[in-house]
Amino acid sequence: MKTLAFLPPDCCPTSPTPGVQCRRSAPRRAFSLIEILVAVVLLAVIMIGLVAMFGQTQQAFRAGLTQTDVLESGRSLTDLLGRELQEARPSQAVGVINFFADTNSPLAPLVQTLPGDTTNPQTRVNVLQDLFFLTLNNRQWQGIGYHVDAPDGLLGTLYRWTTNPAPHDVISAHPNFANDVADFTNRLSKFRRMADGIVHFRFRAYDTQGVWLTTNAPGWTTLGGGLGTNIFLGFRPQAFEMGYDFRMGAIPACVDLEIGVLEPRILARAKSIPDALARRNYLAQHVGAVHLFRQRIPLPNVDPTAYP
Repeated sequence: MKTLAFLPPDCCPTSPTPGVQCRRSAPRRAFSLIEILVAVVLLAVIMIGLVAMFGQTQQAFRAGLTQTDVLESGRSLTDLLGRELQEARPSQAVGVINFFADTNSPLAPLVQTLPGDTTNPQTRVNVLQDLFFLTLNNRQWQGIGYHVDAPDGLLGTLYRWTTNPAPHDVISAHPNFANDVADFTNRLSKFRRMADGIVHFRFRAYDTQGVWLTTNAPGWTTLGGGLGTNIFLGFRPQAFEMGYDFRMGAIPACVDLEIGVLEPRILARAKSIPDALARRNYLAQHVGAVHLFRQRIPLPNVDPTAYP
């Protein structure tokens, strides 16, 4: 019996050998052009998907960082104002302004349309007010003021102003603050920068019964109290808000504080728009980029006899 040996195709001799057989395989084939194109297209689709996912991740990461910065800034500012306002105290001196809050720009405020109902849209009016109040620290009166520098009346930077007058000179605290605000450009060295991108800085005063002190009469309206004429209210129609002037023995029983901070990306874009009307229209369309911080602050040093 003969035994047959099999050799691989590459080892097959040119001349046949008795007892040896070669196995022939099919000829080798390469990738066709269509197969290569299909692979390239699939690879491109996968890469585009990965790039898009990476871009979305980066965008979400940047948005998270922005919100963290804005929330940290807004909360810090709200906490600072809350602690300082709780130290407000009436001077009990004739003609001395203990608490003052009023709009600081004659320009029309920024009005933004809230998302939701398109048939009957709701709007929010952003108000920029100046704030001043007196505190007493170790028998030393101190005036504290806040001013938003907003030349166009839309958005600006919040500044803090302080003074330490002698006890007998407390009457000059608010006039000095008002003069420095009026001449803000030349007296910027007296102000400390607190926050950028402020589009809303509003205060509402409440009496000892928790009633919002308001009136619909234009101009200042005088209200009498147990300590005499000491509370002045003024309706500001351009901002649909109130102005407050508490003197002698009167300060609010509590204050409603609202701060609106604009996201840095929208703030930078708004600052780059030279035309005031175009900037106003741009900000009006980005209500979602405004982060609101609200806090009701009780003033424990209020004198109930100052109210009628």
